[in-house]
Amino acid sequence: MISAYIMILAAPGSGNGIVKELRKIEQIENTAVITGEYDIVVRVTVDNVQKLADITDTINAIKGVSKTHTHVIMRELRV
Repeated sequence: MISAYIMILAAPGSGNGIVKELRKIEQIENTAVITGEYDIVVRVTVDNVQKLADITDTINAIKGVSKTHTHVIMRELRV
């Protein structure tokens, strides 16, 4: 399994519509609206790299998404 965070830059005023579309993507485990360089971050878990690429392509096709950055989780720690 591969888990990753996908950072999403949204066009002004498009955040609610993007979040609505993200809810339709089964592999998304969590969605957070954030401040800073990006507007939304999602956590996904998939079976392989191709499926991760497919999800990233799906997110990039959502109206209002300007840019994404995908960060694969190498190791997750509990504190």
